[in-house]
Amino acid sequence: MHQQKDHQEKALDHPEAVADFFHIFTGDERFAREREKLAAEHREGSVIRMCDLFDKAEARGRSEGVEIANELNRKLAEAGRTEDIVKAAMDPAYQKKLFAEFELMKDQ
Repeated sequence: MHQQKDHQEKALDHPEAVADFFHIFTGDERFAREREKLAAEHREGSVIRMCDLFDKAEARGRSEGVEIANELNRKLAEAGRTEDIVKAAMDPAYQKKLFAEFELMKDQ
């Protein structure tokens, strides 16, 4: 997953402890949910590295971003606002404004 493999990455001995740390540090419940998955993967012999955890988080973020953008495009198309689809694709600030207008941003 990780694109830069210039050095030997050390496998995490206790990936669930890393999830616990991030859960306590951030208060984000997603880390608590991910903890058991990581522990199970580790018990099954999977090698888990810190970069793998970040790669998963980045991939999830990209996927969620695509889903939100697609939902915006559907709503704009249903409203007959096809010009706004193109404008939003070209102007990130305008797209963000439309996300707010259609209440598509979770944490804002």
